[in-house]
Amino acid sequence: MTIKKIYSNLKFFNCGEKAIDNFITSGFEEQKKINLSVCYGFFDKNTIKGFYSLTASSIVNRKNLTKKENPYPTTPVILIGRLGVEKKYQKNGIGKELMQDAIKRIISVSEEVGCSLIVPHAKNESLISYYEKFGFMPSPEKKTKTSFSSNFFIKI
Repeated sequence: MTIKKIYSNLKFFNCGEKAIDNFITSGFEEQKKINLSVCYGFFDKNTIKGFYSLTASSIVNRKNLTKKENPYPTTPVILIGRLGVEKKYQKNGIGKELMQDAIKRIISVSEEVGCSLIVPHAKNESLISYYEKFGFMPSPEKKTKTSFSSNFFIKI
């Protein structure tokens, strides 16, 4: 079993989350063409069992910070944009392996390129406890119902 880069849309993927399935079967290739995101897949022989995507991004800093605390209006981050495991392979530790690989890869990149935080794209509250298991911490900012992403991070 290996984790390696994915270069094109998959023909089929079903993790149970339509947005994630649609991304990897029809949306990823377009994003890759313009260097918007990179995907890595968990392969067992030639069978893909899961994947994650990474995107460079930034978040707006809190307005109540002083210039001394943070003189910049934004903070560079790496976003774990999508993470999915095929339904029939869920609950077997593949998601954990993918997340650990993503964090390790991001830390390695942060040694070469300026990046302060790892931010997951947590689309719903049920994912929050999942991300907390990997060391993601809640932001001091108040959570909004529409965006959990910028409310969780790992400081690099």
